[in-house]
Amino acid sequence: MAVTVRLQFRPTCPRCDELIEKLMEVSARTGIEFIPEMVSTELETHLASDEVHRTYSEEWMKEHGTQKQRALYEKAKPLFKYLEGSSTVPVLIVEWDDGGKKRQIIIKGFSQEKFDIAVKNLIYTISRITLRSL
Repeated sequence: MAVTVRLQFRPTCPRCDELIEKLMEVSARTGIEFIPEMVSTELETHLASDEVHRTYSEEWMKEHGTQKQRALYEKAKPLFKYLEGSSTVPVLIVEWDDGGKKRQIIIKGFSQEKFDIAVKNLIYTISRITLRSL
């Protein structure tokens, strides 16, 4: 089973640059597939469908939201429409197959203060997933 790590980033994000560098090193050492994906760009040739914009979408709310969440969404729809169009990067997506079931971890945003700890924890988690799948 292969572990795939996708990083959705904006070209202007300094934390994204650091994370790309670290994940390229991890990929070279461990053999995991690492895919950087540029998102939130105005150039149509680079536009990618991404996790960055989906959290607050009306579609997501209708499909996954509870009745209470859907009612609150309707009351605050203008705010949610604004949030749906905003983006938080980096977004890291770790995907693997766990005995025929597709598993996925999505991490949105990395704090600058705890960046080194977050990267160490991320590398540990990826290595555990990789070892478990052998």
